[in-house]
Amino acid sequence: MVLALALPTAASGAIQQGFIDGCTPQSPDCGARIQKLASGGFTLVAMSPGDLNRSNKDAAAVSDVAVRSGVKIIWIMSRGQTADAVVHQVGKLPATWGYYLPDEPTLADRGPFYKLADRLAQLDRAHQRLVMLCCGGRDTARSWSGTYQDWAGINAMLASDPYPIGGGPEMAQAAHDYVAGTTNYPILALQAWRQGDYYGAGYENTRFPTQNEITAMRDGAQDAVSQSTPKIQDVMILWFYLPDVIGPAAKFILPDWTYPTPPVTDERWSTVVGGASAAPGSWQTSTPTATPSAPTATPSAPTASQCPCQPPPPMWVDPFPGPPGR
Repeated sequence: MVLALALPTAASGAIQQGFIDGCTPQSPDCGARIQKLASGGFTLVAMSPGDLNRSNKDAAAVSDVAVRSGVKIIWIMSRGQTADAVVHQVGKLPATWGYYLPDEPTLADRGPFYKLADRLAQLDRAHQRLVMLCCGGRDTARSWSGTYQDWAGINAMLASDPYPIGGGPEMAQAAHDYVAGTTNYPILALQAWRQGDYYGAGYENTRFPTQNEITAMRDGAQDAVSQSTPKIQDVMILWFYLPDVIGPAAKFILPDWTYPTPPVTDERWSTVVGGASAAPGSWQTSTPTATPSAPTATPSAPTASQCPCQPPPPMWVDPFPGPPGR
């Protein structure tokens, strides 16, 4: 039986919540992972379409599970995949929400990304496109993706990924404020992971968010859209990252830039589910969760006002050669 979770609604409109996952249709447990998301009340999953050189039989099977579970799939494109190949593989599947263009582009990627979004729209007018910009928060202008103004006119919904939780004691208010500063994005990726799993040396003492912090970030997303200009009615939240919360999918190979994650526990999953479904503002009156003391490593763990991520190397190849820019 799938347990429906009552997700809170704010005056600004409805919330849809889901997860970014590392499974592909070729992962034998991908369907079970989607069912687990549905049991927690989540209605979205962002995942790779997998090997585009294979039949879409696996993708169709995953889509069937998602439809039965009430979950929509956002297909994450890899750098180098073409719009034609991805749309051919998954564009007609009933669970498809749309397409997630390659993650966190740089400002130098704008030309090919505009073309890619246009091509996706040309091939599939029934589904949306999503561009996830790095890195969220009030200091978004410092990131390599720039701001939403830099991407004006792209034929896609713009998203951002504010990840405020480093180490030390619970920081629900700071986490809320950091996310709330990421205005004008109808889609936000929020933190359900531990920064030490990806940033390496100096981040060993970072931790996973507490339930209060999960709720505070969710409320911050609602406040962010309510402060947007023009006002955004609804907000979509994608929690990052399901492999860190429930463990990796079968046959999933961690990228070589990741670090060992502490053993997965049921508590980690229940923390996210509980925080995502809690009453709005409940984090303001809840007793703070005990957390490890502030780290002393140098460099120190990131705070809510820092963006610890590093810009990616040049990696985007224009699939539609032509004059640069737009």
